[in-house]
Amino acid sequence: MRSLVPLLALALAACTVTVSFVPPTIQNLWTQDRYCTYKTTRVDFSFDFSGVLTRLDVYLLDDGQTPDQARPGQKVASLATLILGQGRATGYVDVTPRQTQQALSPQGIIVEPVRNKRLWVQGFNVNAPSEFVRSSVVMVPDSTGACDPLKTAP
Repeated sequence: MRSLVPLLALALAACTVTVSFVPPTIQNLWTQDRYCTYKTTRVDFSFDFSGVLTRLDVYLLDDGQTPDQARPGQKVASLATLILGQGRATGYVDVTPRQTQQALSPQGIIVEPVRNKRLWVQGFNVNAPSEFVRSSVVMVPDSTGACDPLKTAP
């Protein structure tokens, strides 16, 4: 019996255990269709997901731009979270009329618009990234009194 212990220890030392995380699935990203040019606008967004979501990176880019072309500051939030299963997740990005990043909180970040914008998200399960997902809605600047639709994400 004693001679088996060293053999068993040697066999176990040769084994490798690998843990692989499966990326979450994100789809149907929605945002409202406009933001205010003269005051802060809370831009709501929502998306369907399945799997494990431990972090969500949020990008607010000029329409036509992709996340691989993002400049510093266009990744507007990296939100730590822990969501398991499947369903609909909601969040927001506060948009102000100036071109500087102003604040970060657990729920959102204030960023500044320049022209038409499109929201993109990428989810993570620890270190396993999902594909980038873009909103089906292009947000346009609006200077009217009805610029913030005050809708929450569906």
